[in-house]
Amino acid sequence: MLGASAVATGLVLAVLPLSTALASLLSGRLSDRFDAASVASVGLLFIFGGIIYYSGLETHRNLVYVIGALATVGVGIGTFTPANQKVAFGSVEQDDYGVLAAVLSSFGTAAGTIGTTLAVALMEIRGGQGLWTEPALFAGAQHFAFSCLAPIGLIAVLIAYMSRGAGFNR
Repeated sequence: MLGASAVATGLVLAVLPLSTALASLLSGRLSDRFDAASVASVGLLFIFGGIIYYSGLETHRNLVYVIGALATVGVGIGTFTPANQKVAFGSVEQDDYGVLAAVLSSFGTAAGTIGTTLAVALMEIRGGQGLWTEPALFAGAQHFAFSCLAPIGLIAVLIAYMSRGAGFNR
């Protein structure tokens, strides 16, 4: 959509996993020192904010805009995941760690797959045949899809925030 080369696009996309990895290191320490549910809530806020930020991508934007959005989402994922795992593992007996690990892994994969599928379906509903060939149409369809899915992110933030007082922060 922005006309970047394959190499530039690959380097820009690398921002997401790199920012996730770096934030994970900090989040693990924060989760050990502070309320893990609160740290997870902050992570979800970053994810939500990054998605809203990314939904503003238009054809006149540059790669720095995309880098900012991907870094924000990456920091959110990196902040949320370790804190969420600490909360989850603190809520079950040690004998159930294997089952919980499997559930967290499966749900993470399923959530990513379902989210991507919903986003693409909404984009195709909005963009139709020209979605993949007209950059402006792609940008508008992407904004539409993210706007439709944003309430799910807001609900996740609220659930994480409300869980702070529910005894899930061991």
